[in-house]
Amino acid sequence: MATRTISDAGGNWNAVGTWVEGAVPLSSDDVVATATSGQVTVNITTAVCSTLILTNYVAQMTFTAGMKLTVTTTVTFVAGMSLAGTGTLQISDTGTITSAGLIFPGSIIFYGGTFTLADTWTVTGNVKNQGGNSVLNGNTLNIGGSLTIINEVSGTTNIVLNGTGTWSSNYQNSTLSNNITINTAGTITLGTTVAKEGGIFTYTAGTVNAGTSTFYIKTNTTLNIDGMSLYNLTIIYLSFTLTLGSDLNITNNFTFNFNVSGTLTMAGNYNITCGNFYMYTYQSVTFNFVSSQIFTINTGLYLNGRTDRVLTIKAVTAPTAFNLVFNGTAANCSIYRATFKDVNASGSAIGLDNWYGGTLTRTTNITNRTSADIGGITQNVFGII
Repeated sequence: MATRTISDAGGNWNAVGTWVEGAVPLSSDDVVATATSGQVTVNITTAVCSTLILTNYVAQMTFTAGMKLTVTTTVTFVAGMSLAGTGTLQISDTGTITSAGLIFPGSIIFYGGTFTLADTWTVTGNVKNQGGNSVLNGNTLNIGGSLTIINEVSGTTNIVLNGTGTWSSNYQNSTLSNNITINTAGTITLGTTVAKEGGIFTYTAGTVNAGTSTFYIKTNTTLNIDGMSLYNLTIIYLSFTLTLGSDLNITNNFTFNFNVSGTLTMAGNYNITCGNFYMYTYQSVTFNFVSSQIFTINTGLYLNGRTDRVLTIKAVTAPTAFNLVFNGTAANCSIYRATFKDVNASGSAIGLDNWYGGTLTRTTNITNRTSADIGGITQNVFGII
């Protein structure tokens, strides 16, 4: 481990003359600057150092397009310096990062570890997590480009998408737990997969292109997304509470797919609209809606339990029912091994069957049955027997 000081002449990162000590930094070295250090340019993809602490620096640091500097721990910029270029800063392991109010013009990679934002960071380009789970704590991270989650990301940092780009997850377990806000004059496109685990998702302004994306939720999460729609919303874990801070509009599929017993509880008396509602499980599951809430299903309703398990759809607070509106046809409605409690279905286009034959409590337009399913769709439509 050694200290490498940017020389008065400055220069390219990989040039010996750029460094007072006459040696290019290794991954174990600390990089520093003085008030007379010259401009330095990251001109290679393999530029490395342990810490980058540029106290007293007043020159420019340029990240050349397509090039990358990897810092193992701490990054400290200072107000007197400037940043240029569209290259990449990769931060690995654990450390504190300080922007000093500078806008980072390129992209940032958090390569696993715990990082503390000492102040607000504004990144013009993209932000990616890879190489392991990342924890981002403190202050706000403003992203002008895309946000890509390869592994899990958690922490207290508030993330704001304020430009044009894509928010995507590598797969359904590549979750983001931090609070995130879309507040932009541009367009944010949701990737094929977006996974949220906890925290708050807020939409404030901008165009959101949901495309054919699937938005996964795994644990207690708040959605405050009035003015935008999700394409597919899938709940994959129990038990937890999904809190609505606004109406929830899902243009295609609202899906629950469980292989464990548990309860999903809605909170926040806002309305839900979806194209198709799928709920199927290998275990007994209860779905609690907010009393007086209106849940509108426009196309297909498919509730499929297992032979020795029951799906229960009910209002969370008796004696007030929640309101179920099914605008589809009997051909697009299959209810097997499900029971309703405190459900007002009077706004539905067709009557619904309480397949399991349980006690109907404050239900409207629901018929109690003990056999058969609704509407010509086989009971094993999801392959659950």
